[in-house]
Amino acid sequence: MKIAATITVTFMVLLGGFSLTSNIYYKTFPFQNVKTEIPSAIQYVSHIEINQKDIKLNHEVIQYKIIFHENDTINISSLMILQQEAKDFEKMASLLILTNGTSSVFKKYNVIFLQDVPLGLIIDMTAVGHRISIGGRLFYKLLSFTNFRIGTFNQIFQNTNVKKGDVWYLTMAEYYNKPDEELKIAFKSLLLLSSMELVQLDRHTNMNYYSAMDNEFEGRYFGFKFPFLPFGFSIARNLEKEIKTSKGSVVYFCSIGHAKGKIEVSLPNNKTYVNTNKRMALFEYCGNQTGNWKFFASGVGFPWKHFVVLFYVDVDPHIKSTI
Repeated sequence: MKIAATITVTFMVLLGGFSLTSNIYYKTFPFQNVKTEIPSAIQYVSHIEINQKDIKLNHEVIQYKIIFHENDTINISSLMILQQEAKDFEKMASLLILTNGTSSVFKKYNVIFLQDVPLGLIIDMTAVGHRISIGGRLFYKLLSFTNFRIGTFNQIFQNTNVKKGDVWYLTMAEYYNKPDEELKIAFKSLLLLSSMELVQLDRHTNMNYYSAMDNEFEGRYFGFKFPFLPFGFSIARNLEKEIKTSKGSVVYFCSIGHAKGKIEVSLPNNKTYVNTNKRMALFEYCGNQTGNWKFFASGVGFPWKHFVVLFYVDVDPHIKSTI
């Protein structure tokens, strides 16, 4: 039962600097109120806030650089929330990266990646190229009458010293724009210095999030979850996906909940990565390597319906790669 609860209700992965969280019950909480100021070419600011509700990323990635023109101490406040509404039943994914050009500014993470693939309460079956899911909206509708929401979140408060001439790179990505999602980050000078300059570097749509449960891989996947229970079974045979990146690469490829399985990745530098760990096989990459990536997965899920997911963003994260 402990394993079943972990796989089907809560996922937390912190491996290679990545964070994955899925299906966590939580209560909502206020975000630090930070005034937003839009910098111009000749005026620097002491406060910056970038909010998904303003920039409205929808299957998009955006990147900024923040230039510091004085020695300062910066308070960083970030909040990420993925949660379902009763009317929606879509998979979700968000990404947040903040680096100084070579390493992460965040003390605990290189990359913060949140995802959620909701399951039907009554029936959840994937077969013959289709997914039939019944009861998911009913479940979220019942939860909407309480103070609880189902989903995932990440929150960071951190103070960091900077020097004149330092540059930070901020990357944000959102797979699916929804009103209940939160993706925002704020920077505040604790010395009240108007010395920060914000420059947008890029915004594009070359990113994606694929799920075997939704038959978004080539190959065969069959899965079934028992009504009102977390248990089920699944079979994945020769799942494949190929992507191409040209700016840099942020990749998360994972098989979760399998009794026996394997993932394989062919990298653009002609190296091959193979992982055959039970219950979770994971590949992560964050760096400037570009080109053709090929992903393969096979496995059997029991006593639950396991899933295979691939998330990628075509962007240079401005971080030193470990592969």
